[in-house]
Amino acid sequence: MHIGYDVTVLFCANGGILRYTVSLLAALRDLTERGETGADLTLVDYAPAREPSPLRTDLGIFVDERVRLVTIAGPQPHLFRKAGWVNFRRGRRLARQLDNWTDAPQQWWTDRETRRRQRQALGALDVFHASDVVQIAPAGPAQVATVFDLSPLHLPDYHLSRNVDLFQRKMAHLCQHADRIIAISQYTADDLAAHFPAAAPRVDVVHCGVDAAVHPVTDRSALAAVRRKYGSIHPFCQRTTPPARYGAGRHHRAVR
Repeated sequence: MHIGYDVTVLFCANGGILRYTVSLLAALRDLTERGETGADLTLVDYAPAREPSPLRTDLGIFVDERVRLVTIAGPQPHLFRKAGWVNFRRGRRLARQLDNWTDAPQQWWTDRETRRRQRQALGALDVFHASDVVQIAPAGPAQVATVFDLSPLHLPDYHLSRNVDLFQRKMAHLCQHADRIIAISQYTADDLAAHFPAAAPRVDVVHCGVDAAVHPVTDRSALAAVRRKYGSIHPFCQRTTPPARYGAGRHHRAVR
């Protein structure tokens, strides 16, 4: 089996999505090294999609004889609003209008060139997986996407407008082309079903795993040291009497 994985998100994401992607890639690398999957892994970096963003992790740690990295270059969309001559009010307004008018043809050209270069660089894939729904997916292999949440849909004011537009394009692509959709929680799965009912039959809930470095502590001396440091009497919550300012007769649960 030949698996392709979109690593473009490693140039753009931070926090949980970055951790999810890095941990999953590390696990896939370990499985291929041990020969437990019988699969080859291709990491796919779409340079036009990430623009000049910094890489958030070292991709070299994932690459070996059965894991290769392919960077697919392509035309960068021309943005008039980034030109130096628009640094005045009417110029900025004109630049935004030009960007709106040229967005569709530039997107068509970028997609066309990307897919042409995909065919040349990737070869035959069996499965193509993208996290954060960043899918400029090659035609042919089964397509899988991970969806973490729909916050750009529910809370657009907390996202850059271009990211909201990108999210809408991603979801349109996903609903039309993805063979399976991974939701990291039942809430996300229900949200997908409510807002994108056409995609609902293809959604599977796969909860995020726990890093191998995180495990229960069994060393009694280490536990005792932590309890002494933080004043903990019991590792679980206990009921205590609240300060007077909370009102007589009321209680709250506190962790000591």
